[in-house]
Amino acid sequence: MVGATSSTSLTLTGLVTNVEYTFAVFDHNDNATSRAENYLLTPHGA
Repeated sequence: MVGATSSTSLTLTGLVTNVEYTFAVFDHNDNATSRAENYLLTPHGA
């Protein structure tokens, strides 16, 4: 799944019991310049 939103929550559906899932979230600042996103790569709390 790839998404771009200012939302602070996400609802996942279709997950199956006893299956391990891995998620990654990347935050970025978009200054309205095409292809110039500034990704935050420092882990949260670091």
